[in-house]
Amino acid sequence: MKTIVLFISSALLTGICANAQPVLTAKTTNPKAGDIYTYKNAKVKGVTAGNGGANMTWDYSTLKDSVALPDTLNIFKASGTPYAAAFPGANIAGTSSKSPGQYSYYTAKKTSLSVNGFASAADTGTYNPKYRLAQYPLTYGNMFTDTGSLVIADTGHTVFKEPYRDSVHVEGYGALKLPGRTFTNVLRVRTVTKVSFKIGGTTYTSRSSNIAYYVADYHDALLSISLNQGNNIFDVAYSVNAVPSAGNPEPEIENKFSATANTGFSIYPNPAVSRFTIQVTGTVEKSVTSIEINDVTGKNVFIKNANITLNESIDCSSFKAGVYFVKIKMTDGTEDVKKLMIAGK
Repeated sequence: MKTIVLFISSALLTGICANAQPVLTAKTTNPKAGDIYTYKNAKVKGVTAGNGGANMTWDYSTLKDSVALPDTLNIFKASGTPYAAAFPGANIAGTSSKSPGQYSYYTAKKTSLSVNGFASAADTGTYNPKYRLAQYPLTYGNMFTDTGSLVIADTGHTVFKEPYRDSVHVEGYGALKLPGRTFTNVLRVRTVTKVSFKIGGTTYTSRSSNIAYYVADYHDALLSISLNQGNNIFDVAYSVNAVPSAGNPEPEIENKFSATANTGFSIYPNPAVSRFTIQVTGTVEKSVTSIEINDVTGKNVFIKNANITLNESIDCSSFKAGVYFVKIKMTDGTEDVKKLMIAGK
């Protein structure tokens, strides 16, 4: 249960020059209502945890997906969610497409980010005291520990209490390579968790750890690697909608393809894997005259100039994982452009 809650372990790095030491601050780190994070789980075979250190390069560009569909995490204002009353003081909440109906609650402050607990129709988990995910400012070499208890009550009112102790160590910074993308100014954070629980009259203690990588302009982990008590990797998840900001040519490309008016169209699913649909949301009097897709370098990878429908389905199975720009032109001369993410296959 705790792994699910801590998956949204939000952290964002300040945007500073390449190869500089990143610093996490609350202003640019804490998640905000409206944030959406999209992840794929990767096969663990062949994946290693690697080492920490300064000016490192961590290469995970060859990750292979273990599931077809991504996991989408949505962030909301806590006050508008079903179980807000159970977590006074929480100001944001998150829910995952893999755990529909379950919400995690957080307190975002200038000095820290903490998780209050989680709730669903089946059970409620409360951290006492609130569990700190981040303490600001945070940079390479920083450490902090947290102790408390996780109290879980299910619908039958059975209560479980799990004392825990976490140690958080910012153990490295450098560049991170993911499928189709490279990020600089990345911070590597290792969290070691010890949980105690009773079975019968015997108390058991388990130990697990998580290594996560963070970068500017993305409010959650770029890559999360979970290890069990024997230091064996059992879960790997990586972002498919984070976009590199350092040296990223996107603004120039987007300005190049944008025009005067917004015709209004949507792309779904986005991120896409093998096929996506362009749905025009403007008036039916407008018709599409062309669809053009370009990668971040400006290279054209798709164009269609005839027989276009208002719900155009496009095969993208041959596209490499990464960021693309979809531009449509209309008969009245207007154009519009939107960003498309292609997830790794």
